[in-house]
Amino acid sequence: GDFDWVVWFDCDSIIMNHHRTLDSIIYQYAQVPRSVTGRNLTGNWSDTWAPHDAPIEIFHSINGSLLARAPQIGQVSGQVVDVDVEVAFTSGALKAQFQEAPDGLALQWENGAVWYRVSRDREDGGGCLSVDDCPGLALDPEIDLFITEEGWGLSSANWMIRRSAWSVSFLQRALDVAHVEMPLFGDQDAIIYLLLNQQALTAAAMGCEETRRQEMCDPLDHHAVIVPQFELNSYDQLNALTMDCDGFDGYAFQRRVPDLLITFPQCKDPDYCNDLFRAADEYSQMNLRGETLPHEGSNWVHLRVFGPLDAVRQLYNQQRAEEEEY
Repeated sequence: GDFDWVVWFDCDSIIMNHHRTLDSIIYQYAQVPRSVTGRNLTGNWSDTWAPHDAPIEIFHSINGSLLARAPQIGQVSGQVVDVDVEVAFTSGALKAQFQEAPDGLALQWENGAVWYRVSRDREDGGGCLSVDDCPGLALDPEIDLFITEEGWGLSSANWMIRRSAWSVSFLQRALDVAHVEMPLFGDQDAIIYLLLNQQALTAAAMGCEETRRQEMCDPLDHHAVIVPQFELNSYDQLNALTMDCDGFDGYAFQRRVPDLLITFPQCKDPDYCNDLFRAADEYSQMNLRGETLPHEGSNWVHLRVFGPLDAVRQLYNQQRAEEEEY
């Protein structure tokens, strides 16, 4: 074929940042984690000395330094040196060695404790947006789907899928689930069912503490990655408020650069929605020209599209109070 990835955007979505490329999202969230040691330890780890406590979170920098935190150890820092991990715990410094356990990577500590990795973190993608940023950057061949979360769970509004045998099978299964097996389900329900149901049942039946396997403990199918909502699926500010999720940030109220797009869930009234669409389109066209649309803080259309969220919350609560009094 002539393509590697396909992107699905709902028709009520508008591209807002023409300088954020789709391939940069792919590189950021599908890359194989790297470090100076060839291993990236970022993620959640179980502790054999405290198997029922909260997992240990490790944040591993590309320069080899790391930070680990959990209730049982507090927050400690360390360094990866050659094949050893050295961490300064409150009780003293300890070393650990890498072990390739049958169920994944493990750290064998000199005091006898063993940490097993139960999930890998792809939240920030390590900052590599292209092969120019990180020469030798490789993509994980097991990552086939980028999807976001919203107030109702996984979202079917805007997502990206890789050309692969798994993807073809997944889309066919989703069609069958939504229209044959469970015809009351919509596409969103079918996606949630296929990506989470079997994994969650397997994890519950086998128990994460016993298996320690990432693919058993994480209820999400390992072919899918949940990326931050603002990367692919930012909502208008009113929907973001009522659904407690990411709203479009085009004026750096929360994030440094404008989000890729904005979407308007369930906006069906043309008399009202077209004003929102026009405001978003005007911003989009000016962004394409390298210009900035002035923010009209007293205009409800601008507030609903662009925020800030606090102003939208105030007006929304005020309107609800007036309606209740009436």
